[in-house]
Amino acid sequence: LLEEFIVFSDGLIVLSPWTYFTRLWCVYEWVCFLLIHDPTDIEICADPFIRDTTIHLYLSCIQNFKLENCQCFHEPDRAILFAKVDFYYKSRESFEKFL
Repeated sequence: LLEEFIVFSDGLIVLSPWTYFTRLWCVYEWVCFLLIHDPTDIEICADPFIRDTTIHLYLSCIQNFKLENCQCFHEPDRAILFAKVDFYYKSRESFEKFL
């Protein structure tokens, strides 16, 4: 359902605290959007969240990204999203490289 919704979306607005790339659903939505749309169709709103004390957290989160380390509020979602990643992206490694 999410994938079909993204196909018909004109853009993606991301409210991006430093934890954005630690949340599995957020990362999955981001990559799904980029498969179909141009990166310029994403509007990232991070300014309210960036502070001198958080900039290193942003950079570390992106530089050290691993799909396996992402968090899920509802743990059973992890298996669902990993199955989607394996199906659509052929491997978790290729998903991580695309991100």
